[in-house]
Amino acid sequence: MPTRRPTEDWVQGIRTYLRDNLSSNWQVIENKGKARLGIRFEDGTRTYKYLPYKWERANQEKIREFIKDVHRLHIQKKLPINEAFAQVQSSQSKPDEPRKQSDPQLILKAWEEFREFKVVTTGKVKPSNWKKEYQSKIEWRLREVADSSNARQLFTNIIKLKNTKGTIQPAGSHARKRTLETIQSFLTWATGSKSNYLLSEDFIPPNDIGDYIGQKSAKLLSKEKTSKPTLTDQEIDLILDACRTEALENQVLTRGGDGDNEAKRLNQQKWKFCIQLTVAYGLRPCEASYKYLEVRGKIKKYVYCTYIKRTGKGASPTGRLFDFEGREKGWNLIERLEKKEPLPDLVKANGKDDEGNENVESIAGNSWKNFLRFNPGWKKLKEEYPNLVPYCFRHSYSRKAHMKYKLSVPEVAYLMRHSVDVHNRNYSQFVTEENMELSVKSAIAEAERRAKYKVPT
Repeated sequence: MPTRRPTEDWVQGIRTYLRDNLSSNWQVIENKGKARLGIRFEDGTRTYKYLPYKWERANQEKIREFIKDVHRLHIQKKLPINEAFAQVQSSQSKPDEPRKQSDPQLILKAWEEFREFKVVTTGKVKPSNWKKEYQSKIEWRLREVADSSNARQLFTNIIKLKNTKGTIQPAGSHARKRTLETIQSFLTWATGSKSNYLLSEDFIPPNDIGDYIGQKSAKLLSKEKTSKPTLTDQEIDLILDACRTEALENQVLTRGGDGDNEAKRLNQQKWKFCIQLTVAYGLRPCEASYKYLEVRGKIKKYVYCTYIKRTGKGASPTGRLFDFEGREKGWNLIERLEKKEPLPDLVKANGKDDEGNENVESIAGNSWKNFLRFNPGWKKLKEEYPNLVPYCFRHSYSRKAHMKYKLSVPEVAYLMRHSVDVHNRNYSQFVTEENMELSVKSAIAEAERRAKYKVPT
């Protein structure tokens, strides 16, 4: 039996409009490449009329308006259906009037309703994440192109926008892809039933936005192929050792006297603990905080991370943290967490939402940057690796999991609390042919061992 093709979104949009605004007895289908209107009357009889339009997305608004006008003349004006149809068809043959420019305020109002839907109604986006990702990165772009007359023009305009540095988002870049996918999601919602059709069909976005995302340039591809910076154990120790001496070596910090120096020493201790946690468990820069870290278990204690990273495609899971190198025990991390040894401020409270839950905003980026720029060990390594970032500790965790301990992609993705797709996109460089050869040999040896001793698989 042949499979049934899924109904295209624009077709579903027209049919939903007819059902909700006209009558379920008025239906439209495709026949011989044209739009055909089917009407079932109260006495059970039916009639079918071909509309003067091809069955394609570009004609969706014309199809809907044609049927709406026929319905108005037939139901409200009491014209016979044939006369109503002929009258509308005659009027449609007149030259079209110039399309009116869209109302920018309508698009911005729809965007605000979208925020309400995402943050308040469904709770899929945290207020802090809306502010960080949607408001700061998307909203200003939408304001600049809000006078676009349709979706395709809006997409065309938005990829030409320049930021404060005078640059556009490069074709094929992750940033452009993220921006356009967010706009696509917004327009889909704004032109659909969930928003009660806030925007007209002109703003129904194309299903395929690949042409707008574009292809990556050779320069961008080369940049992406550059290995993510990782650190050896010795290099990590260099940074940690510098935490003990920085306050004494930096002359600027001694101006306040012994009291000020003591405060600086305490700050070094906070950051040393923070880095140790990040190294041991492969944490994201914002996760070394009592807001997200918990010690669980009664007999066997372990560290659990409650941080949820939300994106337009979903949310990362919470999970137990694992240490490979015995650092958890060597650095006494669990006991120090239980005692609430001070950690630097990586998050801050930002009021409460409508349900009374605390809004938390990450300040990890600036906090790490402000600390590391004064760390002698970091500064030395930065000269050797110019692209070094705080995420290097997490990168190093992934590298070691793959290359030293031969864990599979799903296993390491689980340990790092993100999807396999995200892991492949960001950490595939650590899965080499040599690495995979060793993994396959190990897997075969394990299978043979189980077969020999009849161990259930």
